[in-house]
Amino acid sequence: HLVSPIFSSEPSVLPTRQNGIIHDFPTTTFLLPSLQPSEMKIPRVLIAVTCLALLSSWSGGQEFGSELLREIKIRIRDSTIRFDQMKRRASHAEEDKKLLQELKAHIEATQAAETKLQSIDESAPDALEEAEQKLYHLELGVGRHETLLEVHEQKGELLDLLGELLEFDLESEIQTVEKLLKSLSSMADLIHQRYKAEVNEWDDELDQIEEQLEENLYDVERALEIVHLKLRLHWATEEGEYEEAEELESEIEMLQSRKEESLETPELGLHALPIDLQQADLDASRQLAWKTDIAPTLLKACGDCHNDDNASGELNLQALIKVTPLVINRQRWLNVIQQIKVRSMPPPDEGEMPEADRITTAAWLTRYLEEFDYGSVHRVGHEPARRLTREEYNNTIRDLIGIDLRPADQFPADLSASSGFKNSANSLFFQPLTLERFISAAEQVTSQAFPIDSLTQANQLKLSHAWNELLQDDANLSNPLAVIERFTSRAFRRPATQQEITELGSLYQRMRQSGHSPYHSIREVIEVILISPNFLFRNETVKGRKKVTQFEMANRLSYFLWSSMPDTELFNAAQRGELLDQGKLITQVDRMLDDPKAITLGTVFASQWLGTDQLDRVRPDPIDNPWATDGLVSAMTQETALLFHSLVRDNLPVDRLVDSNYTFMNQELAAHYGIQGVIGDEMRKVSLRNTQRSGLLAHGSVLAVTSFPGRVSPVMRGNWILTELLGTPPPPPPPNVSEFDESIAERGRLSQRQKLELHRNNPNCYSCHSQIDPLGFTLSRFDWFGRYRSGREMGDETKGRLPDGREIDGLEGLIQAILEDRLTDLSRQTIKKLFSFALGRQLEYYDEATLRELMIDFEQDERRLRKLVHHIVQTDTFQMNETKEMGSRRNEP
Repeated sequence: HLVSPIFSSEPSVLPTRQNGIIHDFPTTTFLLPSLQPSEMKIPRVLIAVTCLALLSSWSGGQEFGSELLREIKIRIRDSTIRFDQMKRRASHAEEDKKLLQELKAHIEATQAAETKLQSIDESAPDALEEAEQKLYHLELGVGRHETLLEVHEQKGELLDLLGELLEFDLESEIQTVEKLLKSLSSMADLIHQRYKAEVNEWDDELDQIEEQLEENLYDVERALEIVHLKLRLHWATEEGEYEEAEELESEIEMLQSRKEESLETPELGLHALPIDLQQADLDASRQLAWKTDIAPTLLKACGDCHNDDNASGELNLQALIKVTPLVINRQRWLNVIQQIKVRSMPPPDEGEMPEADRITTAAWLTRYLEEFDYGSVHRVGHEPARRLTREEYNNTIRDLIGIDLRPADQFPADLSASSGFKNSANSLFFQPLTLERFISAAEQVTSQAFPIDSLTQANQLKLSHAWNELLQDDANLSNPLAVIERFTSRAFRRPATQQEITELGSLYQRMRQSGHSPYHSIREVIEVILISPNFLFRNETVKGRKKVTQFEMANRLSYFLWSSMPDTELFNAAQRGELLDQGKLITQVDRMLDDPKAITLGTVFASQWLGTDQLDRVRPDPIDNPWATDGLVSAMTQETALLFHSLVRDNLPVDRLVDSNYTFMNQELAAHYGIQGVIGDEMRKVSLRNTQRSGLLAHGSVLAVTSFPGRVSPVMRGNWILTELLGTPPPPPPPNVSEFDESIAERGRLSQRQKLELHRNNPNCYSCHSQIDPLGFTLSRFDWFGRYRSGREMGDETKGRLPDGREIDGLEGLIQAILEDRLTDLSRQTIKKLFSFALGRQLEYYDEATLRELMIDFEQDERRLRKLVHHIVQTDTFQMNETKEMGSRRNEP
């Protein structure tokens, strides 16, 4: 009777209700009706508690009652935990929704501000500066909310972890996670404070806030790592995995006992200068042996992560040290040296490598790679058969037919090989779809270049330019075999054989016998020629090791310098046997470099080397950005191509690639750059004196392809300079970089310098980002599509400190640093890239001897690019070919 009102609004009829269940007890009678959850006015747990209490009282058993009470307490606790967790998750979801809505509003406001800024005339500097300031503050707001969302996501993960810990009643770990949640909440406050300091440019306060954020991040990650390990330990213990439990206990003990060290200590590899090897170190390494000293040291320090079973980062040292001579894997060993010198490997949390071991190992490997007798493994290499690239096909059709039809634009895109170029045989795959496109292109070319009017008598046919080029003085096709021989030899880029002429002549006669006109019949023959492997492929007859033939040499020259077939003069020089004579070869190369077709050294070679052929990848939508026209994108690409071509044509040093005081532009590109006085659509040479630009690094094409769409990326720009321009890529990121730091790095790439610096303060990230970021910062004056950003004082935004401690500022500081400290790297990279492009393959270890000879010649010629072309075509590697299976002598280290 006491509880009956809880279950029904009609207590007086409880004993006789028909829809219930009547229970008779010595002291009371009550009903449990069939209520729906939505009808219940009190929590289920209270009903359960009440019923169990009454049952306990009725039972009269003290032991049974105590047991029930314990069960009640457990269920109350569990329900309370679940209820609290649900409230926390609901609150978290609501806050997440609010942050996303605020971020959406900020992004929309930023887009509107960008549109307004573009519409302001530069003749109104005050309005321009005000709009830029507003845009800057909005961008800071977007960055703040992105950071808040990252922290908020981390809080969500912690809430999930907390629920799991509560389930197993791991009290100590529960308290740790609760503290971490409070720490993340304080981080949100710091993020708001940082935004305020950024807006008001309170630099001192900003530094303090950044330091606090760094400390909080470090503490959260370390504590979270220990909690996860303890949860794994709980499971291992529960499941009887005692061996795993012992390992986990040991790992936890090590982490807990490790003292929190300053982020400035060399032991963490952070802010410590890279190892600077001295001559004494190199000399001392001569006393050490590879098998007994160096290899064991490497395996001891790095073998746990880089072995046959666990090739972390795709590096298997256990297998690598067995491959001799070590120069076979020269690039891999250079990366190993780099990681050792910057102390990124082994990482701090994987154990220490004594400084003395680092120095001796790096010194021994460096000396070995530098002093190795590369002549002992020198080979000219094998140049395999390979099909024409899309660009080569278009150019060859143009020069063969006399009309620029560009049928290969409809072909599947060519892939870039490991060399970075699309003309490498190992990336020029030939698939059924490719064959279909070649057949279709042949039909297209013949129908467009050689039209036939069926209503006109043959001798009255109006001949097109292509017909005239084909027939020359035989307009009536009185001697079809002579026409076939002449066209076939040009198409096959060598004299046609008698068998080829006979077979094609037979085809012509069969067509004539079938009733086709002479012009239709010869056109069918041309179509067959255009789908012949002898036209579609560049192939050399090679057996053993020997000089290429005169016509093979003509093809190597023409596809290197023109990305097209040999012209008549080059073909005739090959027939006269002049192309392997040094003096006459120099004359032909100079003639070819002076020809307008040599522009392909800019449009093909340079654009693929520097990546500017990928400009469409980051091009903005022209509908929303009407200023991003096809003409502008084309002019940006041409600017870089024309600059490189001019350096080769005028025999200028490669230094001018980075500091040239001129460029090429038309009116549209000049307006994009804010440069006055350039009128018309034609690209022309323009002085850059008294402008903020100089050299390749200020080209819009380079700045755009090294940015994210719509956002500047110091990381991408710095990495591009190291990897593509200088040929000294930073080590690959270690596999143990935390996801939280990676997310900070991503936000940093979106122009948030402070977040990048925060990411760099992770020991696992410092070794790479200390090299990358300073270079990228110097280009911060240029926006994501190459426009100069003026009007707002950027302060230290354009400054960077290199690993050796040198500080550089802005574009001019970067150029000076490259010319003073990295000119050798720039020179070597230019030689490697041009040599690889000329050969149509990636370079191998056995090419190192030739590269070193080219480097000596290049330096003696004051690094002049036209001279470099001459030196490349005069190497044995360019003038010879050998069977692929030919081996080389190997020296043990």
